Amino acid sequence: MAADNTTSLTGCIQVYFEKAWMKLPERSFMTPLANSDLGTPAGIPKNGGQFVEMRKFGKFDVPTVSASDDAPKYYAEGAEPTSGETLSADIINIPLAELADYISMGNLLTATDPVDTMEVAMEKLREMIKRWVHQHVNQSFVNQIADTNSFASGGTLPSAFNTIYCGGKQSFAELKVGDLHRMSTWTEARSRMENDGVPKPYGDFYAGVISNAIKNQLIADDPDFNDVVKRHSEMIQKTLVKGMIGDYSGIRWILQDDEYRAALPSVGGLLATRNNSGRVHVGHLLGKGSFAYVDLASAKRRLMPKFKVQDISTTGIETTVGFRIPFKTAVMDNNFGVNIAGTSKFYKGVND
Repeated sequence: MAADNTTSLTGCIQVYFEKAWMKLPERSFMTPLANSDLGTPAGIPKNGGQFVEMRKFGKFDVPTVSASDDAPKYYAEGAEPTSGETLSADIINIPLAELADYISMGNLLTATDPVDTMEVAMEKLREMIKRWVHQHVNQSFVNQIADTNSFASGGTLPSAFNTIYCGGKQSFAELKVGDLHRMSTWTEARSRMENDGVPKPYGDFYAGVISNAIKNQLIADDPDFNDVVKRHSEMIQKTLVKGMIGDYSGIRWILQDDEYRAALPSVGGLLATRNNSGRVHVGHLLGKGSFAYVDLASAKRRLMPKFKVQDISTTGIETTVGFRIPFKTAVMDNNFGVNIAGTSKFYKGVND
């Protein structure tokens, strides 16, 4: 066969790659609760114990005329109260637990791959850690935390927030597909918190943490909210607040991914059982000082741990990259936040 017959020649390059194609763009995640100023940092110093104890003093009620009449009481000259006030406080304990994971990398792969796979692996671990912490936070809003290590036995663990259900439903068991997130439900939640005097973290605004599915449902429900979101998106280059979509109805709206979701009751779902593909989306309305982060170190260490890199193989064929992060999150006052659970018509992804 002729040497110049190109159909018979085998190329010397069996695989062609463009280095830029070896790491294509990927989805980014909005994880505002992983390190938010809404959360109170509670660091434990070295040798300082295994849990944080928090105390909130109760308020004194104004003396009233009687048990059946709430009119404020007067005393005649020289009359003494029959009993004085008693100082009381609620004490809660938040015990530490740990986040831990690792990845195993073949040394031949790391030495020959077109990109630095070790750096890629560490980048992926950092991203996962942010998502992990964020999910722990919104998990604690819905479900009471557990004492994984029995550090705080005998103490009181903090409760989760109460939940308001869309569609006027009184319980999770009543929720149906058509019980959509409405602005009126969120306004009711805001009103309840204002009636109880819950402090606001952003001046005149509470924080509303919602998924894109809830955002789009509220936009469809309220044209004015749609205008606010649109205006804010046009200002985003000036505001530089990632994930924040504007202030409306006394609420500063903040977007999150990895939101708390549950399956509908009609398919056996429970509010206490997280289901990341469930039809019920849970948003959160938060007041100031509503939850806490408990660490042994700073927030930077929580989200950017020191990785342990080591070769544990006999002949040098495998390197592991791992981490351990002492961390816990919990609600500080279950009256300082509210969950809102409902559905959205905008729940589908690209592949649904």
